[in-house]
Parts: sequence; structure tokens; C-alpha cells
Amino acid sequence: MAKRSRPKPDHTDGHSNLTREEYFEERKLLIEARQRGFQHAERMVMGGATGALLLSITFLEKFVPSTAVREPSVLVTAWVVLLASLCFSLFGQYTSAWAFDVELKCLDSAVNGEPQLDNKWRPWNARAAVGAAALLVVGTILLARFAFVNAPFNQ
Repeated sequence: MAKRSRPKPDHTDGHSNLTREEYFEERKLLIEARQRGFQHAERMVMGGATGALLLSITFLEKFVPSTAVREPSVLVTAWVVLLASLCFSLFGQYTSAWAFDVELKCLDSAVNGEPQLDNKWRPWNARAAVGAAALLVVGTILLARFAFVNAPFNQ
């Protein structure tokens, strides 16, 4: 979370007596913290989806003979879902960058007293993040089902 160098004023909104410079410094800190949080989450999703794909391929090669594969459609579906998760995550990376570009333009507009821009990329970034995470969970569940059905103890 962003931290200010001086104590928070004792007002209900917390920003009533901030100077203009303090306001922009606080805003900068919050934006940086938000950006780091999203980047960390997006890296986790990309790493998780990639890892799950690689792990499933290794499982298939090491433990399940090609003639004994049961429910291959579950595996193929899991792979498609995990690839979709990677695509959503990649799209989220781009929308995050575009959203921050627009936020900087909004900040410039506010300083110059110009009309505020609408950041249309912000909701797309959130949708991409939720979609990537949801697809990662679904793909992982499908892989777990495939692994359970094809595990050596289940033969």
C-alpha cells in the first residue's frame, strides 16, 4: 500500500487538507502500488497456466501409456482452457499498459484544467484479470480430473 511521509489528517475523507503537491504524490504512490499488484497477479496466472500445461504433458509421458489414456477429451479441454487463460493474461498485460497511459493523460488533463478523459481500458483490464484467473482454476480442475482418472492406482 502507498505510504505518505506525513501523518494522515484527521478528516473523514483523509485528503481535505492535502496540498496540490501532496495530492499528486499520493496519487502517484497509489498508482504505482496498484500497478505492482496487477503485474504480480498477471505473472502468477501466466506462470500457473504454463506450469500446469507442462506438468500435464510430463504426467502423460511418464505415467500414462498412450493406449491406456481415458477421457482424452478432458485433457484436450483443459489444455484449451489453459491456453485461453494465457491469452487472457497476455491481453491483460496490454490493457494494463494502455490503462496506465490513459491515467497519465487524465492526470495531465486534471493539472491543466482540461476535461477529464474516460479510461475505457481500466474495465477491460479487470475483465481480463478475472477471466484469466477463472480459466486457470477451471483448467487446473480439469487437469486434476484427468490425472485422477488416469492415475496408476486407478487402472
